[in-house]
Amino acid sequence: MTDIKSLLDDVIEQEIQTLESLDSGSDEKSAAIRDLATLHKLRIEEIKAETEAVEKSKRREMDSEQRKAENALKEKQAEKQADGADADREIKEKQIDAEADRQKAELALKERELNGKDADRTREEDLQKRQAKDLMIDRCVRIGVAMGELVLPLVFYGIWMNRGFKFEETGSFTSTTFKNLLNRFRPTK
Repeated sequence: MTDIKSLLDDVIEQEIQTLESLDSGSDEKSAAIRDLATLHKLRIEEIKAETEAVEKSKRREMDSEQRKAENALKEKQAEKQADGADADREIKEKQIDAEADRQKAELALKERELNGKDADRTREEDLQKRQAKDLMIDRCVRIGVAMGELVLPLVFYGIWMNRGFKFEETGSFTSTTFKNLLNRFRPTK
């Protein structure tokens, strides 16, 4: 094959060199171009065939290696099965122990999460109770201040008006102080 390949390469080179010497547009040059294209196609097909042959041989080698590996694995499995009854039992026991440990860990984790949630819930409830108590105290103080702002001036005005009216019960003498005091009373803000 190597000889055919080199011969084909030589012929293609000769055709390219002769193509340069031919006149443009002549029938000879057109025929030479067609021959060169045909030779080039043959060269490409040769390369493809060679590549496919290499790939097939590699595949065969890989398949045989894979079969050898599978056979070796089957032999090992057969050996393990012969010795594996005890080993399988031990492996299963270890798996069961590992599963039990994992379940215990999950239960402990869930319990911690629940305890954490309960603690958070208790803290939130305590905070809400304190806030409600603070709001109640604040509301009571505001109501007390508002009532004081309203009631104290009314009581003050009531006392001074009673004294002024007692002083002027007879009606013969009116004081300018009482008149001025009545003008200054403002029971609203």
